[in-house]
Amino acid sequence: MTEHPRPALTLLALTALGALGCREREPVKAGESAPTLAPAAAGATASAPRNAQRDEEHRRLCYDRDRLVQHRALLGALQELRQREERAKTEADVHAAQAHARQQAVALRRQLLELDPTKNNSLAARDLEMMLELLLEAYPSELAAHQRGAAPDGSVADELERRNRSVQSTLEHAAQCDGP
Repeated sequence: MTEHPRPALTLLALTALGALGCREREPVKAGESAPTLAPAAAGATASAPRNAQRDEEHRRLCYDRDRLVQHRALLGALQELRQREERAKTEADVHAAQAHARQQAVALRRQLLELDPTKNNSLAARDLEMMLELLLEAYPSELAAHQRGAAPDGSVADELERRNRSVQSTLEHAAQCDGP
């Protein structure tokens, strides 16, 4: 009669589990609750959203890395629009700067759409888009109020600066992105 390897394998597996510190659980008695997840497993479950968020940010940074030239071109064009609006001293200059900004906006919006067609891949594109909208709408009004002698509150200029720094920082991080 041949001997089956199962009892030997079972004994080997139990010995290995014992060496790892695993022990047989006591059966759950009536009225008691089953044991819960080990704290390590619960911690792993809790960190999963953080890991997924970090992975998504890395994916988006790498997306921006592959489009650094387009991002920098858009940022440069927006900075040029802002400077042109700031240089306008007369009412005619202001109207010319605004007309130029509206004309450029069509091409800039097209470039933004080409940069991130689904609007969920780029970390920097949203700030670039908001900068364009501020330069077309709110910033000329703030500059006009300042030219009329009203004390500017600077909130639009501050927002433009904040978004400019955000884009610059994102592009610096994107340039360092490693991976696909």
